[in-house]
Amino acid sequence: MANLFNMFTLSLALVACGGKAADKATTAPKAEGTLFELGELTIFEGKDAMVKIHADGNSELGGHSSASQEVVWKAGPTFKTDGSVEWKGKAVARVNADGTVQDLEHGKPVPVTITADKVTFDKGSISLAADGTMTLETPNPAKPEASPHVVGADTPGKRRLVLTLVALMLTGDEQGESHVEGSPPTTVPVQPIKP
Repeated sequence: MANLFNMFTLSLALVACGGKAADKATTAPKAEGTLFELGELTIFEGKDAMVKIHADGNSELGGHSSASQEVVWKAGPTFKTDGSVEWKGKAVARVNADGTVQDLEHGKPVPVTITADKVTFDKGSISLAADGTMTLETPNPAKPEASPHVVGADTPGKRRLVLTLVALMLTGDEQGESHVEGSPPTTVPVQPIKP
């Protein structure tokens, strides 16, 4: 996973989306004992918005079609405040209170641990600071052209939500195959963007 940051950068480039900063009116109220706090969250790579998570738990993933530089938008996974993740109405993953993640489709744990400020993989981690800065922590981190950062992840529950999406984008399914053309393996099935 020495190229984890490059994989993350590639994943975000392939699922480019737009968004805006969170404000008080677009943040869902947090219930006691929840793992995710919903709100308007946007992951950027440099100045380009890449992923959008909405206050209702829905997300948007997109990418550039090969025919143009316009962003093509696709629905992404849906997040619930209890730590569950749905894809097309079906529960596919769940983050537990201890930070472990369960792949509900295959009944197996996902090899990551997610806290309010870090997702840890076998050979590295990605941290998300309260100011939105994302940092790769591996023995030999690659230097991306544009560092990813997050707007709107101003609480631990929102940062855990963003890190869960990142973890699901970077971990493999049962066969270790990607659901996005040219990207690293994912757990949440994202359909290829076609013109």
